Amino acid sequence: MWLFTSIADWIDGQGKQSDSALDQWVQESHYSTGVMVVAATTKSFMRFGESMSDILRLGDGVRSGSLSGVGSDAMRFVAISPLGKQHR
Repeated sequence: MWLFTSIADWIDGQGKQSDSALDQWVQESHYSTGVMVVAATTKSFMRFGESMSDILRLGDGVRSGSLSGVGSDAMRFVAISPLGKQHR
């Protein structure tokens, strides 16, 4: 559980670096429409990937000892749990 927190932190750090690089690229292009479309699309895919890495933080909420942390972990568990899902 907590073992994967450092991996999730690394993913978040890479996302911030990529955001900065994309923002700089857009500025250097003088806000070219094509560059902005590519940068926005890239950022959208990055956000999707970052949301998947949140599952790596399973257990961190309980470890924090707060009620909201337990709730966060409950939502992470629901995301990966097969309970209540229909099988075909």
